[in-house]
This record gives sequence, structure tokens and C-alpha cells, in this order.
Amino acid sequence: MDMTTIVSSAGQAVSALDGALEDKPTGLSRLLLAYGPPSLRQFLTKGRLRLIHLRHREAVLEETFKVLIEEHRRISINVENGGADPLDRVRLGQLEKDYRLLSTFKLALPNLPESEESVETVPSESDALWWDMFEDLASRRNEVWRRELFARSVVLNDGSPGEIGFKALWEIAMMEADDFSALSVFCDSSLYIDGKPVILMEVDEQYRYELDLDDFYKGNLALCVSRLIDKNLIQKVATQFMTTEPVELKYQSGKTYLVHRIEGVGPDAETAVRVDGYAPTDHCLDICKLYEAKLNIASVRSLELLQAQLEDESIQSVEGSHKSSFEFVSQI
Repeated sequence: MDMTTIVSSAGQAVSALDGALEDKPTGLSRLLLAYGPPSLRQFLTKGRLRLIHLRHREAVLEETFKVLIEEHRRISINVENGGADPLDRVRLGQLEKDYRLLSTFKLALPNLPESEESVETVPSESDALWWDMFEDLASRRNEVWRRELFARSVVLNDGSPGEIGFKALWEIAMMEADDFSALSVFCDSSLYIDGKPVILMEVDEQYRYELDLDDFYKGNLALCVSRLIDKNLIQKVATQFMTTEPVELKYQSGKTYLVHRIEGVGPDAETAVRVDGYAPTDHCLDICKLYEAKLNIASVRSLELLQAQLEDESIQSVEGSHKSSFEFVSQI
């Protein structure tokens, strides 16, 4: 058999194997099938178990943890007594990874929505790749903040596959602690415009804000922004957001809605406002979705700058073809 035939045969074998494994269980399904109670099998769909099936079933996870711990203890005793199978050390390492992965899923459960909306349950190739990557990264030894980001990412992916991209997952895994601290400062200091964090202040004004991150680290807003730009996590960019419908604005004092109108434009016409500021890159925006911001006084300043811009545009538009107007309302 020549080399071309060998390579072709190998390729066909791999292709056939991939096809056979299209419906392979996710890490969660595999763990619970191996160590969880038999009653869980009723929730499996094509080898997959969605997180929503575990909501309000924390006892199932606790039982699974006990089995994992007991299996780890049993193998550890064999290893310590010198009578273990050579592969037992490998099994111990896998059990520890499984424990960390299951801990991440446990952390995810409180973030599950209460709605029972149906989602596409047929696994796609992209979704299978996402789970492979997530399982590998989430089963590593991760800091608390990193585990929390992974836990929230799997909740979003469970409800809407593809919501969190591959690059964002990798960024979470590789991000330095100081980069996450800087990103926390950015998110906490931002005005959230329809869910997107934006800082409208220029650098000289950003320097006025210095924030406590913890007992030993302080973050100057301007320095944090500069660090994040260097890491390609945020960028200075013109951000356009649609104002055809009321725009939600979140800041330290709460939430308001921007109602923006342009006279002479039909009710069905689309309208928008553009602001210049600092905003996340696409993959960083995915990470920002996973962070629960603790908004501070800097976010109020960005709201003030937005209002000043809208007022300026309203005055200037008097001499133009259309006049714009706006108002902030507490509810819609």
C-alpha cells in the first residue's frame, strides 16, 4: 500500500470517527452519567444534558461530588500503599480535573434564568468544539474570579449556543490577574448603553478617578484604560447606537432611558446617535457580559457628557434640515 492510499484511509477513518462522536456527551453529561444518580438519564437528549435540567436539583450535584471524593480517596489509598495500578496516578489527575469542572457547573446554577424557553438541542459541530474548549479550560486550576467568568459563560452558552465566542473563552483562560483588575475598573466606571460599557471621558479627566480594587491595589482609571488598550481589550472608537426605540442607560445612581427624536422623520424610520469614547473590542465585550459591574461615580460623569453632547446637537440642528430632541425617562 503506497503512502497516498495510507493517508486517504486514515483520513476516512478519522472522518468516520468524528461522525460517530457527533452526539458525544458534554463534560457535564459524562460526569453525571459516570458519578451521578441513575435518575438523571431521563434528562439526556442525544447524549447531552442542559444546565436547565439541573436547576433546583442541587442535591444531584452534591451526591455526585460525594462519589467523586470517595473514588479519589479509594485510589489515593492504593497509591500511598504502593499497590496501585500504574494508571492510578493518571486517574487521580482526571478525577481532580472532573471535580474542578463540576465545581464550575455548581457555581453556574444560581445564574440560570427562571424561564423555560426552548432552545435548539441538536448539537452542532461548532457547539461541540465550544464544549471541548470550555471543558479543558474550566477544569484547570483557576482563580475564583476566573471560575466565576467561566461559570457565567456556560450559562449563556447553555441558553444561546455561540453567545460567548472562542476568543473570549481563550482570553478568560489566559488573562493576567492585573488585566482583569483593570477591566473591572473599566466596567465599574462605564456608562452602560444598551448593555455596552462606554467611557466618554478623555484621558486628562480619567486621571481624576482612582478606585480601590482591594486591600492592596488601587486602580487609576486612565492607567487602567491605557493597559487595556495595549492588550487589545478596549479601543477608542466612535460607537453608534440605535435610538429608534428607547435606549437603556445604566450608571451608578440606577437606570434611565433615552428617548431621542428627529423632527420630520417618519415614525418607522431608524434613528441613531454616535458617541466618541472608549469601548470594548468584540471579544472583550463578550467578557464584559459575564462581569457583574459595581458602578461608581465615574459612570455618572459619562452620562453627563452624553447629555451635553445631545444638547449641543439639538442646538446645532436648528439650522439644519432636521431638529433633534431628547429626554431621559425613568421607565418605558
